[in-house]
Amino acid sequence: MRRVKTPKGEYVAVTVARTGKRTAELVPPAIARLVAALPFPRSMRWLPGEDVRFARPLRWIVALLGDEVLDEHDLQILRVAKVALDAGFPETALLQLTRVYEEALGRVAEAEVRLFHFYVHEGLKAAGLSGRELVDSRKSVREHLLPMVGPMIRYFHRRGMTKAVRQDMLLHLAGDLARPAQTDSRAQLRLAIVFLDISSYTPITEVMGDAVAARIVERFSELVRGAATRFEGRIVDRVGDAFLLIFPEPRSAVTCALEIEKCTAAEPQFPAVRGAVHWGDVLYQGGGYIGGSLNIASRVATQATPHQILATAAVRDEIGVLSRVRFTPLGKRRLKGLGEELELFEVQSEDAKGVERIRDPVCGMEMAPTEVGARLVVRGQELAFCCERCLRVFLTVPERYGAAGEV
Repeated sequence: MRRVKTPKGEYVAVTVARTGKRTAELVPPAIARLVAALPFPRSMRWLPGEDVRFARPLRWIVALLGDEVLDEHDLQILRVAKVALDAGFPETALLQLTRVYEEALGRVAEAEVRLFHFYVHEGLKAAGLSGRELVDSRKSVREHLLPMVGPMIRYFHRRGMTKAVRQDMLLHLAGDLARPAQTDSRAQLRLAIVFLDISSYTPITEVMGDAVAARIVERFSELVRGAATRFEGRIVDRVGDAFLLIFPEPRSAVTCALEIEKCTAAEPQFPAVRGAVHWGDVLYQGGGYIGGSLNIASRVATQATPHQILATAAVRDEIGVLSRVRFTPLGKRRLKGLGEELELFEVQSEDAKGVERIRDPVCGMEMAPTEVGARLVVRGQELAFCCERCLRVFLTVPERYGAAGEV
């Protein structure tokens, strides 16, 4: 926002930047309209039974995007796009939906290629296959896998659609359904946002290595996904060990966050989890969510200590009273990147049972007393380690972990 002097006086001006769209997204609906609108007195169908008509003198249509030739599959997508546009589906929404399909199925294709290489190709090579025998074996496995692609996509799309419709109904019932913005294609919703991560992920990665850290994140992902499904939440993003979830209302968000923390604390060996819950407006665009509320949730999470779930005043005010859950005021705090201080609350379950956990001083892993991998007495105090590797690291540089002197 700035002041601008003009011949008619001084005004306050705002510059709004709108990003462009990729040519590949704009071309399909444009070609569909162009072909259908060619003004020839006689027209014909491309194929029997097709609704798309075109000028009779045309025999072939070749569309080029740079060096890329659009083939019959691209033409089929044009027909689908035209049907959607003719049915009244907005072009802006269609472009966003097309981008979501492209990115989501692109990830599916990448996973197919990568996992096939890691688990099939490398497995066959390890078994001693090479040359033509390796190629034929790869081909045989691939031919058995390809038929499952279509059914898998349809199955999980049907499940995802069922869950999305159910969550949309919950938004209707909550009275906070999307409010379309006035100036662009985005839609605004009020949602509960949960941000969770592992409090000691960095030292675990440094000491234990990427493979061990990956197994921990995989288990964490299983627990998060299971809880999110039970409490009508959805994972919208994951970066490393951090998970971002959304819920139609804050009660289920708080309950889910507490459940995830409880489940991780019950694991035989697992690092402590921390998190934050916020209730606010977000913008839905292109299959994802953007807005300041997401930033608030992530910033609040950085204030949480191991095993701690924090909530903003917006969450506390919206919920009011939640059975068997206690909100302890922590006062106002100034968070990085936020102009105003936020009032925070610690969220605790009154049903939580204290479980004895021992923390590895090197990697931060927590464990039950029966899961200790190694022990060491330092100045009369016994230290516990999750494995011998952490013990060796400790003995190499004990001063780094607050233990100087005789060990």
